[in-house]
Formats: sequence, C-alpha cells, structure tokens
Amino acid sequence: MAFRPPQGVRPPQLEGKRTGRPKGSTTLTRALRSAVWGFVHRYTGLAKPPCGDALLWWRFALRYPDQVERFLHNMLPNSAPERAELIEARYFSGKKRK
Repeated sequence: MAFRPPQGVRPPQLEGKRTGRPKGSTTLTRALRSAVWGFVHRYTGLAKPPCGDALLWWRFALRYPDQVERFLHNMLPNSAPERAELIEARYFSGKKRK
C-alpha cells in the first residue's frame, strides 16, 4: 500500500510541481457568456459591456453577425440557458417586446 500523507499535506513527489488547474484560468462558459452578450446586444447603440472581452465580442458581432451566430450555435450545448437567449436574439432583434 502506498504512503498517504495526512489531509492538507502534499505528497513529497508532488512538491514544487503544479497540479490541477493553472491559477487565473477561466472556464469556457464565462467566455461563451461574453460572446452571447455581445451577440444579443450587437445592435444596441450605447451598450455597456460587463467586461472587456464582451466588448470585443460585441464589436465582432456588430461587424460579422452571421459568423458569430454560427460559432455560438456550434459551441453551445442544446440545454444551455444561453442557447435560449441566442435564439430569442435571432428572432426578436430590432423588435420591441411587450
């Protein structure tokens, strides 16, 4: 049986090595959320993006809406809540909802 250190103590063979997720990495859903925000608000004149990457997606979706929509359609799973927002933006863009 292998040596198991107490909980909270790193095994000696892992000292000095990085394991797990690197510090500062983000999940894919956060990036996709920014892309969906940019696509949904692409025709909003003075949109205030929630973060810097959403601003980049907003500018990209304003210039290339079909390519961004195709990208999001391929990246988002069918059950994602952002998928409904994307579909709603496709069919209700430019119309006032009650």
